Amino acid sequence: MADTSEPKPERTEIATTDEESARLRRRVLIVGAGQTGRALARVLSDSWDIAVLDPDEERLARLETELSDREVRLFAKDGTSLLNLKEAGLVGAEWLAAVTNKDEVNAEACRIASSVQDAPATIAVVRRPEHQEWFKAVGAELVSRPAAVAGLIKNRIERAHQVASGVGLEQGEILEIPVLRSSPAVDTRVQDLRARRWLVAAIYRDDRYVVPHGHVIIRKGDRLLLTGEPEILPYIADYLREGVARFPLQYGVRTIALSTSEPPPEFWEEVRYLVDQTRTRTSRALTPKNLPTPSVVLESGKMETQTINATDSLMTVIRRDLPGLDCGCLVLPKTPVDFWGRTGLRRPWFADALDTLDCPILLAAGSHPYRRILLPVLDPDASILAAELAIDISRQLNVELAAVIVTPPTFIVGQESVDEQKEALDTVMEVGSLYHIKIEQIVMEGNPAKEIETLAGEGDLLVISHRAGQRSSVFNPDTALQIIARCKSSVLALSYRERMHGAG
Repeated sequence: MADTSEPKPERTEIATTDEESARLRRRVLIVGAGQTGRALARVLSDSWDIAVLDPDEERLARLETELSDREVRLFAKDGTSLLNLKEAGLVGAEWLAAVTNKDEVNAEACRIASSVQDAPATIAVVRRPEHQEWFKAVGAELVSRPAAVAGLIKNRIERAHQVASGVGLEQGEILEIPVLRSSPAVDTRVQDLRARRWLVAAIYRDDRYVVPHGHVIIRKGDRLLLTGEPEILPYIADYLREGVARFPLQYGVRTIALSTSEPPPEFWEEVRYLVDQTRTRTSRALTPKNLPTPSVVLESGKMETQTINATDSLMTVIRRDLPGLDCGCLVLPKTPVDFWGRTGLRRPWFADALDTLDCPILLAAGSHPYRRILLPVLDPDASILAAELAIDISRQLNVELAAVIVTPPTFIVGQESVDEQKEALDTVMEVGSLYHIKIEQIVMEGNPAKEIETLAGEGDLLVISHRAGQRSSVFNPDTALQIIARCKSSVLALSYRERMHGAG
């Protein structure tokens, strides 16, 4: 039977010449064939259509020799001429990179390139900081040569963490770090890092990528990709890399001292002591307009001043002024608490401030310089939060740390409650071992508020966590608030919130 079907057309292979292939690739124009221009052409020529303009024929000849095996188009022409740029392929180019050793030439090349329709993106090397405005005026991206070189040298010297370049804002908001054996993050779940203002974006383990879900456990030798606010991220990176102390930067960069009346002189001395001995970046004193600025504030180079109305209440100032100050620690004078507040029949004056703020509050009683940190172990979850804070400060100040557990008689609270406290103490000791910190154990029986009031003396700093929003009554008192109210030494208190410990 005869085949009546139409013959299939033959398939024709179309050969693509090197010139046609170059036209299909994305194009970048490089103005300047100096050292930077040659290096840039070398790294881009594999995947980009490259055109280089430079009036110096010797430079172009050197580039041609170095890239003899690459397809790079060379133009011995001035890159500040629109005609020359168009000849090199300006129309249709995605980028123009101006990398000569003259800021004036680079700025003019970017200006001309940005003036055409469908202009390419422009990027330029700037050598002198005072010339940066030239480039910003035409929308060019900048690479500061001194800053770039300094950053590379710094990273090479420190080898502590690598700053991501060419990604994001390039302002230090992305860092990559190795997890060393001494890191407190080793064998810790991601969600237990309790990240604030930063997060773990990726984990690299044995040449593979691990999604950093909250339940994932960090291992020694992992590399963590961190992202967060640039002013605190390097300190967080140092902490996660090898356990460098970080307080108060995990909460904010500024220590705020606030007094709505005239405090005793030792209050300001303790504020200055805290600022000088910790990683505080800057500090601010908020005082009523009708009071003179304390001399210790004026003498400190780190402390700014701000006046408040003499009639403002504590909570008014906290709600109005603190949100914009990036507060890492609020310092208040430790004023006496009345009978009703001490017994739990009424909330003490500092309770609302604790429940409002996410940062620690130091109630300064003048017990500095600190020689010992006391850590009451109460609520299991809240005590771990307080333990991390106490350990951090203990390492910065190089002072002793003691965990205190006071158990009421079992016939009052029951054996289960006593067992929970002892289990919390064991957990606190485990946290200390992660940081290689020796923690003394002080175990007593009796009323926690009364016993700790007796124990804490001059030179002691009490670090305690209070469960935010907890209801308190004479029959079911908030033990943490009672301890804070009765303690005569300085107290650093932090509210525990369930959301701070949610799954990551």
